[in-house]
Amino acid sequence: MRFDRLLATILIVICLVAALGNWLMGSSFQASERSKASVDIALIDVYGSISDSANSSLFGGAEGANATTLLEGIRQARQDKVKAILLRINSPGGTAAAAQSVYTELMRARKETKIKIVASLGDLTASGGYYVASAANHIVANPSTLTGSIGVIMHTQNISPLLDKLGVQSGSIQSGRFKDYFI
Repeated sequence: MRFDRLLATILIVICLVAALGNWLMGSSFQASERSKASVDIALIDVYGSISDSANSSLFGGAEGANATTLLEGIRQARQDKVKAILLRINSPGGTAAAAQSVYTELMRARKETKIKIVASLGDLTASGGYYVASAANHIVANPSTLTGSIGVIMHTQNISPLLDKLGVQSGSIQSGRFKDYFI
């Protein structure tokens, strides 16, 4: 019984140390992968939610696509004078600003260097992910790829009848005439 507890404790400590090590090492994500045999095509993976900063998960790897890392990959491809960029996109979207900055950099690469861009859509490419893909010369998708539109959705609840029933009233205090954008 005592040996089992000792063994279990040792295994738990090893798992915690491994998880901590992965977390401290950060993302293993590479924005621009290129094999030495083929220097003509840059491969850029866009996985997860696109934002200005991707957080590392507890067990390593990025939880989303870091726009800064993606921009560095695109700029590196331009500097290396590749003939094409292959975007592998599997993203539900992300922040508008981050997706727009990646889109803008891809369009700059297309215009200034004549690099051809092909977007390969994975399981899901929607919203900001589709925005990034729209910068490509060609988009390739599996028939079962869930592809969404560029846009915004926000769900709201109308609780004004409840507030009226309870006698709750709202108001605002502002320092100037145009400070309240609800008027």
